[in-house]
Amino acid sequence: MKNENKKTNKKAIITIIVAVIVIGALVTTGLFFTVKYLKNSKTSEKEKDEIIKEDSQTGTKTLMIYMCGSDLESGGGIATSNLQDLISSKIDYDNINIILCAGGSSKWYNNDISKTETSYFKVTDDGLEIIKKQSKQDMASSTTLTNFIDYTYDNYKTDEYYFMFWDHGCALVGLEVDELSENILSLKDLNTGLKNSKLNKANKKFNMVILNNCLMGSLEVANIMSNYADYLVASEDVMYGGYGITTFDFLAGIKKSDDAVKIGKSYIDTYTKAMKKTNPGTYITFALLDLSKIENVVSEVDKYFGEIKLDETSFKKIAKIRAGVYEYQKTEDCYDMVDLHQLVTKLQSINSNNKNLLKAIEDAVIYKSVTDPYSNGISMYFPESFDWSPIYKTIDFSNTYKTFAQNYIDIYTGKKNASSFAVKAKDVVKIDTGFSMQLTDEEKSEYKSSQFVIFEDNGDGTYNTILTSSDTQIDDNGVIKANIDNKLLSVIDKSDGTVFPLGYIFETDRTEDYVMYDVPIILAEPYGEDYISHTTVALMSIKVYNDGKIEKLATRNWSSTSGVEGKTTSNGAILDITDSSKYSSIYFIKSARKIDVDENGNYEKLGELSSTRGVSIDVNSEFTFEKTDLDPNKKYVGVFVVTDVYDNKYSSKLIDIK
Repeated sequence: MKNENKKTNKKAIITIIVAVIVIGALVTTGLFFTVKYLKNSKTSEKEKDEIIKEDSQTGTKTLMIYMCGSDLESGGGIATSNLQDLISSKIDYDNINIILCAGGSSKWYNNDISKTETSYFKVTDDGLEIIKKQSKQDMASSTTLTNFIDYTYDNYKTDEYYFMFWDHGCALVGLEVDELSENILSLKDLNTGLKNSKLNKANKKFNMVILNNCLMGSLEVANIMSNYADYLVASEDVMYGGYGITTFDFLAGIKKSDDAVKIGKSYIDTYTKAMKKTNPGTYITFALLDLSKIENVVSEVDKYFGEIKLDETSFKKIAKIRAGVYEYQKTEDCYDMVDLHQLVTKLQSINSNNKNLLKAIEDAVIYKSVTDPYSNGISMYFPESFDWSPIYKTIDFSNTYKTFAQNYIDIYTGKKNASSFAVKAKDVVKIDTGFSMQLTDEEKSEYKSSQFVIFEDNGDGTYNTILTSSDTQIDDNGVIKANIDNKLLSVIDKSDGTVFPLGYIFETDRTEDYVMYDVPIILAEPYGEDYISHTTVALMSIKVYNDGKIEKLATRNWSSTSGVEGKTTSNGAILDITDSSKYSSIYFIKSARKIDVDENGNYEKLGELSSTRGVSIDVNSEFTFEKTDLDPNKKYVGVFVVTDVYDNKYSSKLIDIK
């Protein structure tokens, strides 16, 4: 891979197909990306596992980049794009060595990196220069990690060492999802890989570790990293790559005198600037942590949760509070990760002795870029829907909190699937603003949250989902109310006035001022030489304000890699849907399904999908989103979905709306 600023602009356009299975059996289609294939390789034909060049160190700093390409590369060339950004940056290589280990992808979009190898490269003004060629290694192996650190440490004796992980992040499950081995680097193996390195055995630490991964800004991860680094940069929520997003430009301005804090701030600022320029309104949750302060945070967590007496009564109170705490990536994955500062603040009524813990968190977070109303720099696992306690047993963390979490899990799993709500026997009644349902006192004591769903009756036995909302309230008497007025979201094609209700959408956040949604769309590409129009399935994020204002946010690719401990990892690449050279039209989806009912005719679940036809809008056409009311000329039915403190879900009777 050459520096494109120093060579003839010779590029080949490669189109690839990736099978995409959309969550919820929405649609199965072919996913296409068009990316630049970067030519001019410096790799020569050598024997495997051979050092190509004996290199002497330069500069005072060495950055190791551990890049597991995964489906981010094979499905869209994001790794290659990031590397091109890196090579094109004006880096002073007299100050820093940049050493790359690349692997873990079934396809690479440059000639330097091969899917059959996991070689090491030095980044130079001229591009990637191979320094060690070796056979394919598992990027999710602790041994591969250790070997890379050891090689770099042996060959580049500098004053400062920095490390960047690059790939997916899956919270407590781990990071670096190797597409070839179908393994993930667990937190246990992450610890092992760092612990066994020569750098650690020499009693040295990385000046800073940067986690260019989603969902890794947790106390659990920081506690591991505190043994091996002075500072950590990580994101509590997802981070984005793709169109307009650069992460390596921060290296361009590094000077000999720059320390880890300045470099960490520069990384965060670079990402923030790129996101605000191309995807304003999309959440950013990056923070720079002083790892010397993490031991105190863990100690205060230990004390705080050790003071809480956990029984059935306190469990119910905590579960209701937990339902109101923002959870990262809840709609697509179940990692049960929440911001620690927000959680402890909301638990004030359970244990008001929280000042020391909150102060410890604030001391550890020395810099942050946060654009959501929840994040304060450090997340932590707090169980609600998924039991990650087996992972907790493999990592070093607060034993008191481990015990608390396990006891909490035991309480709700002990009553999981124990039907205590007689919801299906209850009458659902119409009210002026929608419909309501009465709970008993016992049910009210175990009520955690609820949603309502509105279906449009097609008159042929199928129904379109046109609204799913968590905008419900329960009063002191146990009456749940659904407010459906002006809740319907529609897309308006300005070219012909077409109004299309958006039913197949996911509510990702709700605040006092706005609601955020992910809208599944299908992007059709122009017809190719094969006379086939290929498609990409994506998620378009929108923010709906209470005053009616609606903002279009980022649109990202929606594909998946399954098989990693039962989890799904979203591709998540940011897409430019206005690029008419790539896309010809946008399809908003209409999911017509049958409704499965029980022997009494009560709602059970959505049945078999019968249609996904919706509305198509040309990418060159202007379209907007608006809040609308239900069409008085159509027939609708509604249903409550109630969740109790044990995470059991119950559906009510169907009620005719109009």
